[in-house]
Amino acid sequence: MTPIVAFERVMHCLDRAHANGFKVKAFAGALETVRAMEPDELRRRAGNGTLKDLPGVGDASATLIREALA
Repeated sequence: MTPIVAFERVMHCLDRAHANGFKVKAFAGALETVRAMEPDELRRRAGNGTLKDLPGVGDASATLIREALA
């Protein structure tokens, strides 16, 4: 599973649960950041622990990215 697919799945689940607010906005922002990146750069950042330096990527988003890449 790619990070993009993982974020899209999370967004789908949040939508199905009728979630709104900060969590939805946070994952949507992180998804846009991930979509704009080259996959190799994302893997490099996951490996060196700099995912949270990206705009819109916090703890939960960084964890999602690392798990999707694993």
